[in-house]
Amino acid sequence: MFLRLDSSNDGFLTKDELREGMGQVLGIMRAGSQDWDDLVHQLDTNHDNKIDYGEFITAAVNRSRLLSEENLRIAFDMFDKDGNGSISKDELRAVFHGAVCQTALEDDDEAIWDEIMS
Repeated sequence: MFLRLDSSNDGFLTKDELREGMGQVLGIMRAGSQDWDDLVHQLDTNHDNKIDYGEFITAAVNRSRLLSEENLRIAFDMFDKDGNGSISKDELRAVFHGAVCQTALEDDDEAIWDEIMS
């Protein structure tokens, strides 16, 4: 995820890279409503106005941030494309389509998708 967000390939994430990358994941409207300055401030522990990989990983494993109700809702909504309150196998496929792990999750391998759903 870090490498995908780092569009400049300089080993750091800027506010603009976070906004652009998360816009692709969350949609422009939802990403536009985030306070990106505040997010960078929270993640940027050495206060250099950019997020290095260590800061990114620290934030990823920080349960209080990662598992907040709002973040869980955002993650769930990323999968629940039709907004019906549940995640279908087709919605999972849509999210993972084109991901790095695509070769392991071929669309025609129903056994893998059934196992993920279970």
